Amino acid sequence: MRVVDESLSSFFSVDVPVGREDLYKRTVAVAEKLIPEPTAEGAHRFVGLMYPTIPMNGNCDNFALKPDFVERGVEFVRAEFLRIRVIDGMKIEFDILDFANSAGADGVLGWKGRPGQWVLPRMADTLQFRGDGQGEWVALNTNGEVVPME
Repeated sequence: MRVVDESLSSFFSVDVPVGREDLYKRTVAVAEKLIPEPTAEGAHRFVGLMYPTIPMNGNCDNFALKPDFVERGVEFVRAEFLRIRVIDGMKIEFDILDFANSAGADGVLGWKGRPGQWVLPRMADTLQFRGDGQGEWVALNTNGEVVPME
């Protein structure tokens, strides 16, 4: 499996210079091969494809998902609006300008007009923070329950 993973990472992680966006056609070709049309019974072999992102040298992932799977199997959690200040190789510096943790039935995000924050119900409450291994902070209340960002 590791050989396949490394092979696909190399395949998808080519440098795409400006004006050579045709190199992204690799993604389309693989997706079309691995995500076929439904069978006569309506079944799919795959509902999505995860592949390394080309501009990040395979260190991040992209997802191509069938719309019907998204409608029945994906729930909106949150979105952040970022301003990128510096890109230096694989290092990116950015500012979080806005935060949304809700979406209306029409799909319009409920932007807060500020970055996300944790809110304590009472002044005497405390939170403990830990990293989630993906570069995000997780806040826990005194009962060890995750406190979502608001």
